Amino acid sequence: MRNKIFLLLQLFLLGALVLVMQQSDKVHKIEIQNYESRLIKVENRYLDEKEKHEQTKLELAYTKRIVSDKDMLMRDFVTSEYAGEFDVSYYTAGPESTGKIPDDPFYGITASGDFVLEGYTAAADWAVFEPGTRLFIEGVGFRVVRDSGSAIKGNKLDVFVDDVNVALANGRHMAKVYVLK
Repeated sequence: MRNKIFLLLQLFLLGALVLVMQQSDKVHKIEIQNYESRLIKVENRYLDEKEKHEQTKLELAYTKRIVSDKDMLMRDFVTSEYAGEFDVSYYTAGPESTGKIPDDPFYGITASGDFVLEGYTAAADWAVFEPGTRLFIEGVGFRVVRDSGSAIKGNKLDVFVDDVNVALANGRHMAKVYVLK
């Protein structure tokens, strides 16, 4: 009888051990899933930060280019040529001006393929000013023709600004325009 009780006790302990091992396997699988989930979150955060860093580097490069260009433009203004009076308006990269939304792959891209930049980009009729033409717009400042638009024909210019409220506040006005050599 003693052997039977001992055998039953051994079977009970073996069953309990199997149950504990199964629970341990489940816990281990959950830990692995949680770890993989954390790794994915960390990797996504890393990729987001890397993208932001690359965007910042790109913006800094453009800013440096703008500053460098403005120094050169100031020197070139002395030999500029008067182009006439132009109707000046303002636009943004958003749907109110371009019909493009931020998810659009061409959002913020000019007709010449560059990114729009406040303080740099202007749109003109390319029959009047070729892409890359450097302008001084009275009351606005130096701009470079990098964009065009269906409504920008003849003596019209569209100046890029980041904020739609600024674009609306500036409205439309006439301005003397000079082409820099």
